[in-house]
Amino acid sequence: MLQFRLCEVFTALIKKYEIPSRLLEIEITESAYAENFDQLIATVNELRACGFTVLMDDFGSGYSSLNMLSNIELDILKIDMKFLDTSNHQNTRNSSILESITSMGRWLGLRMIAEGVETHEQADRLLNLDCEYMQGYYFYKPMSRDHFCELLADAGRIDVRGMQAKRLPSIDLEDLFHKDITSEAMLSNILGGIALYEIEDDTHLQILMVNDRYYRITGCNAVDLQERSRLITRQIHPEDMPLVWDIFHKAQEAESMGASGTFRRYRLNGELMWMHMQAFFLHKQGNRKLFYGSVSDVSTTMSLQKELLAILQTMPGDIFEYQVYPDERLSCRVISAGLSLLHGYTTQELQDILENGMLEYIDERDHDEVMRIWSNPKQWKTDCSVEFRLFTKTGETIWVEQHIRYIREEEGVRIYNSLLTDITKIKKQEDELLESQRLLHHLLGIANQRDSPRQLTKRNKEHAAKLYAESFPGGMIGGFCEKGFPLYFANEEMIHFLGYDSYQDLYQGINGMVENTIYQEDRAQVELDLGTTFREGMEYTTRYRMVQKDGSLIWGQDRGRVICEKQGRLAIISTCMNIDEIVKARQLLQKVR
Repeated sequence: MLQFRLCEVFTALIKKYEIPSRLLEIEITESAYAENFDQLIATVNELRACGFTVLMDDFGSGYSSLNMLSNIELDILKIDMKFLDTSNHQNTRNSSILESITSMGRWLGLRMIAEGVETHEQADRLLNLDCEYMQGYYFYKPMSRDHFCELLADAGRIDVRGMQAKRLPSIDLEDLFHKDITSEAMLSNILGGIALYEIEDDTHLQILMVNDRYYRITGCNAVDLQERSRLITRQIHPEDMPLVWDIFHKAQEAESMGASGTFRRYRLNGELMWMHMQAFFLHKQGNRKLFYGSVSDVSTTMSLQKELLAILQTMPGDIFEYQVYPDERLSCRVISAGLSLLHGYTTQELQDILENGMLEYIDERDHDEVMRIWSNPKQWKTDCSVEFRLFTKTGETIWVEQHIRYIREEEGVRIYNSLLTDITKIKKQEDELLESQRLLHHLLGIANQRDSPRQLTKRNKEHAAKLYAESFPGGMIGGFCEKGFPLYFANEEMIHFLGYDSYQDLYQGINGMVENTIYQEDRAQVELDLGTTFREGMEYTTRYRMVQKDGSLIWGQDRGRVICEKQGRLAIISTCMNIDEIVKARQLLQKVR
């Protein structure tokens, strides 16, 4: 930096490659400051005058950082990653230094980037300190050029505004709490319920003082609370005491971040309520620890959640929630186990299976396909699905379909819901179809010669095909590959499935066109699935709403093949499965969520 006229070098480069100067950022370190102070200041000023952005790298890593900050006009501070160290002996000191650095940066109007962010907890701590720009493996690890180009193509993940320093003025809490501005009653309502807790010898919890709002939230009064203050744990549901102790323990570790949780507490009249508490560790003196607690009544919310869970439990499927972090790390939570009567696993057992590895509960023949989906959340996009064989608690095998659907994004974490439904009956019908399909192909005269059974007469072929179609355990329908798909045939199961009494009744009801069994709004998707050109042997799968005789709609799934009938006309032969229950379960899940 000190050996070349950097400004001239960089100016020549941006002219040569036609790059705006604001897009080129130049980082300096304190080692440059120590070598030639005066020349460094002149170079930095010249670079900034030409429109380049100048950053101080690893701020706080050495002894000269503050001197540099006082003498050099900079654009951005890059905070050294060592201040994110959360080891026990460093946590308090580093947190204090980090808070001081971010406060100083805001006061000076500097933009700041925290380096080396690797965990969700570190990102949360920085956001709590109003440091909004970060870099590190928590977000992305070194990537290939193709991956980088793919990332740039996603407009939702790219902020083209650059780093911003201007913001709305911050509220001065000292002014807010000034008695000339806000009354005590107003502050109590603003802050909600407040209590100061003391823990003695890590075993005894008591309340020292509360505000008026606390009494209204808990249904208590000053006299009774005074009598119960040293025995406040008796007001907490016994099953939830470990959770309460855990909140205080985490609050002491997290310091300024605090910790929160929801637990059950008894009101003065014995009624059980749900209380949410956000606790902060204040200080320790001897064997006593002081905590600040902000509390609120969330009984209504918890009641609604219980009602929601009761609705979800009635759905014919297991419901999971997936969280995909920026580094594509995946976590999963079981919401309900609607298939527990089928596979035998409780909600907690399913959660344990997910956390300890679910592959051993899946037929190894399906491992590759399952892992292709599970190991690459990027391909989920808005929704995707996978079918696999699952071992029940008793060792039996059932077929399930997992449908994963995108819900929303929260602070860079993508949220997906997943519905696991039983498709054993459908797969059994498919297996029966596949088992019999070879014979059907022979009977219709479309089998390979080397696979043909004994030769049948033309009349016998037609008769056998008719018997097969009528006895197949599912709906079968055929239509010629012409406009509207003129009806070729339909078996009894299909006729009754659509609500008709006879083949003639069906023919008249759909005006002889198979297309009229497809709900009008779904025809475009069916055409997309089948295509507009047909060839013998082509196979397809499609889903759509079928129109029954009385006008009602029912979801069906068609799997079929294009054949060449005896007069040389191409026709489709479809087997239809009733998937109405599965589709409606998915729709209910989406509506409830």
